[in-house]
Amino acid sequence: MNERIATIIKAWRESNVTKKQELIREVVKTGSPDGLKLLSQIVTREADIEIRQSARKAYNSLYKYCYPGHEEQTGSTSTKEQISEESLQSWLSSQDPEQEMKALLALQTDPNQEMLDLLRQTYQEFFDDRVKATLVKTLGMQGEARDVPICYTFLEDESPRVRANAIEALELINHPNTYMIFVQWLSDSDNRVKANCIKALRKLGQQSVNRILEEMLHSEYTAYKESALYVISLSPSKQGLYLLQGFLASEFDPSLVERAVHVIHSFAESGVPGSQEYLDEYYGSNEYQEIEDPSLVSFDPRDLQSEDPEVILRALSRVLENQYIDMGPMMVELLQTHKEDFQVCSYVIRILGELEMGEYLGQIIPFLKSEDDRVRANAVEAVGRMGKGVEYLGSFLEDRNNRVRANAVVAMGGKVDVSQAVLVMAQHENPLFRRSALYSIKQLKSPTLLDALESLIHDTEVSIRNQALEILQFYEICGIAGSTDILQQQGQSLYE
Repeated sequence: MNERIATIIKAWRESNVTKKQELIREVVKTGSPDGLKLLSQIVTREADIEIRQSARKAYNSLYKYCYPGHEEQTGSTSTKEQISEESLQSWLSSQDPEQEMKALLALQTDPNQEMLDLLRQTYQEFFDDRVKATLVKTLGMQGEARDVPICYTFLEDESPRVRANAIEALELINHPNTYMIFVQWLSDSDNRVKANCIKALRKLGQQSVNRILEEMLHSEYTAYKESALYVISLSPSKQGLYLLQGFLASEFDPSLVERAVHVIHSFAESGVPGSQEYLDEYYGSNEYQEIEDPSLVSFDPRDLQSEDPEVILRALSRVLENQYIDMGPMMVELLQTHKEDFQVCSYVIRILGELEMGEYLGQIIPFLKSEDDRVRANAVEAVGRMGKGVEYLGSFLEDRNNRVRANAVVAMGGKVDVSQAVLVMAQHENPLFRRSALYSIKQLKSPTLLDALESLIHDTEVSIRNQALEILQFYEICGIAGSTDILQQQGQSLYE
């Protein structure tokens, strides 16, 4: 690392706002690419809006200085004879993949702004996977933030090739608001998509990635935890081990606990310091040698009939992991035989919901009245996932538990106006309700929730403000009307 940058990082921790402004100017004066990583971290983490704005402008200036060729590329002219606009337009409108490819490759070599604008207007009219993959990369090569929402739409394409190129395009654009996307798509099923995400995240810096993962691990929502565990498993490290240790100290879900322990097993095999010692202590020195790798333990359906709740929970983990939907009748029986065991019941209901086993909706409905918050929350979520029975959920928009309310909002969001319920949660005195409001806002992606989101970017808690800002940036990337106006007021928009 550049020595001056290292000195600035040390001075930053003890600096006031005025001093931080001076340090940002010093970062630019170094002319070092190492300063880009520091400035991007300031943009994503600094609480003071003016400091973030200054860091954003400094980042753009330093990037242009460090990589002048990238800026010149869009205005360069080819030494070869340029292709006429008429030819390019004809090829792009031909509906012939070979002709379309010829036009796109020409635009990569000699960008023509009118034809690029035509692509931005008509990108949804192309259907060949190779063409779509080349199209999104062509836009990414222009390095313009306005193309981020277009690139994001290609991330939802069925073709892994298209998704991988969309990630590459976002990396080329290199805007700080896109970092959350790289974390989210690390769980993609395609290895090239994953590899492109990892490559892009290196620009963010491990410290910022760890902050995001820690927030996900300690969320109340299973999907966030599962994604974080997957991301950590990809890169064995001491930092990852510390995150897993903190997670295991507070997690009770048996399937998530087993998954985390399995990741530590893989860390130990990779030689990560402290992993083996943690496992020895976790299992007990006398028992460890007899413990099998959790991923290799076989499933015995008779374990679901055990009188030992721990045995049942382990068996249920296998059911969920392997999606044994034929175990439905045995799981439903557990809802009767163990109706007083809230942990077993909540886990069974969660599995029925995640596997969308709608034929058991009638067995889940009674648990909407459970006195246990976790059981009630999982029952609401399960009903929402099954897509029927939502008429039973209206009263839960005012439930005493934050997670129950949020699950009801998500379940009903596409059918009724839930904006007032979300706004009430966003203004609740209990921060747990405000965090749950953020969860539901991100899931629904609705412009009607912008009032609630705008109130949360001014929250009294820094972590809530940061999460709200990230979700607002996500809304802008998704092209949700109104999000850009709010972000521009905060100096955080793609289009500044």
